[in-house]
Amino acid sequence: MRRKMMTANDLTKGARRIGAAAALCVAGAGFASAQTFDCQFPRAGGMVPQQVTVTVNGDKATVIDPIIQQVHGKAIAARISNDTNKRLTVKWELRLNKPLFYTISILKPDLRANLDLNNPVMDFDWVQTNEYGYTTQGSRGGCRQR
Repeated sequence: MRRKMMTANDLTKGARRIGAAAALCVAGAGFASAQTFDCQFPRAGGMVPQQVTVTVNGDKATVIDPIIQQVHGKAIAARISNDTNKRLTVKWELRLNKPLFYTISILKPDLRANLDLNNPVMDFDWVQTNEYGYTTQGSRGGCRQR
């Protein structure tokens, strides 16, 4: 029985198949590295939501809460400012009549969390107004990881 001699074209096809398989493995690893945290803040109120879901995938993050759901209808992009074995800190901005700045910090070992709202004062000529409550607000709570 004669063996067929491999050609350069056969090698290229094999390399493409291996490359495609490797790409699928890397893509699958990317999905496996996504982390989702469902956080509850029972004493929150007003513009500080009682629940926040944070999803981190690599260096990108998204957040959704009832306020974001009402305004945008879907999760919005957020910025990861700290991600270590001990803590995850994510920040985002929500624009209503003015910008509101949120920060959630999740302690990874026990999944305790702090949610802070920076509600800056708006200065309209001679009148200063602070819509949506106090300048700084926040709540403590906890998360579970999916």
